[in-house]
Amino acid sequence: MRTVLTFAGNVMARRLAVLVLLWASCVLPALAPGSASAAVRHGRAADNPYGAVLVMGVRELRDPSASLRALEMASQAGIGWLRLGFPWSWVEGTPGRFIWQVHDALIAKAQSLGIEVMGSLGYTAVWASSAPPEVTRAVDRERYPPTDYEAWGRYVFQTVSRYKGRVRYWEVWNEPDLGGEGQFGFWRGTESEFARLLAVAYESVKRADPQAQVVIGGLSLGGSPGVLNEEFLPRILNDPSYPAARYFDIAAFHQYGSKETARQRITYVKSELEKVGAGQKPIWVTEVGIASEPRPQDPPQYRGPEGQARYLREMLPYLLELGARKVFWFSLVDSTLSGANTISHGLLREDLEPKPAYFAYRDLIAETLAPGDEGEGATWPAREPGLAQPTAPVETEGRGRWVLVAVVTGGTALAAGAALAWRLRRSARA
Repeated sequence: MRTVLTFAGNVMARRLAVLVLLWASCVLPALAPGSASAAVRHGRAADNPYGAVLVMGVRELRDPSASLRALEMASQAGIGWLRLGFPWSWVEGTPGRFIWQVHDALIAKAQSLGIEVMGSLGYTAVWASSAPPEVTRAVDRERYPPTDYEAWGRYVFQTVSRYKGRVRYWEVWNEPDLGGEGQFGFWRGTESEFARLLAVAYESVKRADPQAQVVIGGLSLGGSPGVLNEEFLPRILNDPSYPAARYFDIAAFHQYGSKETARQRITYVKSELEKVGAGQKPIWVTEVGIASEPRPQDPPQYRGPEGQARYLREMLPYLLELGARKVFWFSLVDSTLSGANTISHGLLREDLEPKPAYFAYRDLIAETLAPGDEGEGATWPAREPGLAQPTAPVETEGRGRWVLVAVVTGGTALAAGAALAWRLRRSARA
């Protein structure tokens, strides 16, 4: 095991650091388990509320090498969750023939880094689409309901079965409240058709992995890039044949815009769930973001890359304060697939150069998840060797503080060490 403890602060703090280093060299090896599982090396990802969305297009699906490197950088920032698409058209491009190689590699990488994956199921495979003949573009045909819901269920079952025990959360579709029959958006069917799609997916997920959790596809609750169906959520929740509240474990929506918009959206979702007796269901925000380029930035007071970083620092904690359990930044990497308005939403540029928002996210996570006296049983986020480390002490109001950064390879730094270091820090400040 390799443990690196870095301190910045006064002389007393540095002297105390020596004691901690001696303690760590003797005690931590004895506490470490025999093998360094991904969850131990990174910390408990399930307790980390911070995630990111990895956009996967044909280029990435054919060559995932850049995406694999992006995952390493996500881990370096302490990001604990990844939203990853398992597009039906790719996974089962030909009926009955499944392609898993790329997703196998991505899931293995995420596991090795201790990142929890939420899989995203959809859209409709081109060969299974109910789109009319005049709709010829694949991307448009994928937005229509399937002609055969059993085929949809098989795709879901096979995908969840493949990654049982490795992917425990599955989101069904993306922004299904955008669009409608004959309208542009991500769902070109009716509310009843989506309620049925969700029910089939839920039952298929549970049949493949009874422990898995189903997340209802993140609702847009806004009009871009399609036409918003404002009655979508209450209608699927009250569908007479497939009442949606029975067919998901976690509700989700997407947040773009101001804090007031965020407050209105989460209040709306909570209210609609409570009306059908589902108010106890957790709520996740599976997309939240803003561009780094000025033209599409909204709200407009956040300008340029620094504005993107400031929005992240302000919005993510606010969403958690409102009651969201998880927040996923959209997106991890800039992607032309995201569309003109969201092409520069990434924490990383297409060449994986970090933006200020990447470092803002890293610092936010480090500050938020820093262990305190109450951190009994928690584990440190492990930093992979060879990647950039936090170097500066975190400044707090009125005075600086020295920070403990643990790097663990082949073991774990448990809360006992964290709590000791924290108490030593307090002693140094007293």
